[in-house]
Amino acid sequence: MDACELQFEDNTFDNVFFPFHGIDYIYPDIYKAVEEAKRVMKPDGVFVFSSHNRFNIKVIQRFFEGRYANYHGLITYRTTPLDWWRLKKYFKKVKVIQRATIMVDWKHANWRDMIYKLLPFLNMSTYFVCLGKGDK
Repeated sequence: MDACELQFEDNTFDNVFFPFHGIDYIYPDIYKAVEEAKRVMKPDGVFVFSSHNRFNIKVIQRFFEGRYANYHGLITYRTTPLDWWRLKKYFKKVKVIQRATIMVDWKHANWRDMIYKLLPFLNMSTYFVCLGKGDK
């Protein structure tokens, strides 16, 4: 089903889950899918999705290419933790969670693990947990 035109009634689901960075492949506007998720979830529902992080240390040199990147012909949206402000338009509360802390202990961490431990916003995934406005 097209995430931008869901074939469900309004206020149908308690939770909407869009895993595995799937929302990143909606082009040209992921916020059409966000609007649909908001529409089909109950007023106090929860919407959870993950996205590629535009601040990811591996691709930070591409930061200035814009929100979308073209990886071998595949157009991919890349969020930043600042997408929090845009999501606040749709939801009462938005929590931004960087990918889980690297599980490697300091003794065995390579330079990238150490950077992710110290600066988790440079990690490759961002999770958004959005609570509905409860206004319907």
